[in-house]
Amino acid sequence: MNLVSSIEKYVRADLFKHFIVSALICLILIIFLPSWAAGLITLGIGIIKEIYDKYKKNPTGFDVADLIADIIGILVIL
Repeated sequence: MNLVSSIEKYVRADLFKHFIVSALICLILIIFLPSWAAGLITLGIGIIKEIYDKYKKNPTGFDVADLIADIIGILVIL
């Protein structure tokens, strides 16, 4: 069993994806921008994604847990 499988066993897979994607976006942005700007932009992307989820054709709702996973991914990079 690899590390990803172990983590996904205990954490909702969607939250793990939010964590990874936010960390990657922040990591890429931090190459070009100050760390505070990279973090805020990444957080903004996460908020926009949750708003989209709330109002899309088949809404899944605004999930605060997803935003928390995004924030943790950002903080790991910063």
